[in-house]
Amino acid sequence: MGAGAFASAPIALFRDTLSDKQDMWADTLMALERMHLERMLVWGLMSFGSGSAILALVVLRHMPAALLKNFALQMAVWGAIIALFAMRGINQLHLRDFAGAQAVVSLLWLNVGLAVGFVATGLVLMIASWRWQQGSSVIGAGLAIVLHGLVILALDGHFLGAMGPVA
Repeated sequence: MGAGAFASAPIALFRDTLSDKQDMWADTLMALERMHLERMLVWGLMSFGSGSAILALVVLRHMPAALLKNFALQMAVWGAIIALFAMRGINQLHLRDFAGAQAVVSLLWLNVGLAVGFVATGLVLMIASWRWQQGSSVIGAGLAIVLHGLVILALDGHFLGAMGPVA
């Protein structure tokens, strides 16, 4: 080994920072994955809690607010689903090799596609309900679905951006 190999060794040791996306280490990826899942858990719990509180308020006060009732119901249900998936993901965290990192990226892109589908579905529900005057209950459900789709899209997009190119 020449002197050049030892001179570059300290540089190679510090390549696991988040700013250098070309050389991602397994522990860095696991930390990013944990942060993403924790954000998803927080969103799910906030959504479940706020949806449940609004739903309880509407039901206990016998409010004739179909839009708000269905919005709250969708928020609570989707929030619970997201929180459960996030908790499952946190419990199954492990160090990943390159193939594992690519599997995470593939799953994220699938989730991005599903989130776009959620937004489109919610918009179709809202527009169709408004157009054919089906009542405000479907509009409330559609609005909650759009909101969840946008938040999932933002969170998954942020994680994909933090991971950088994994190819």
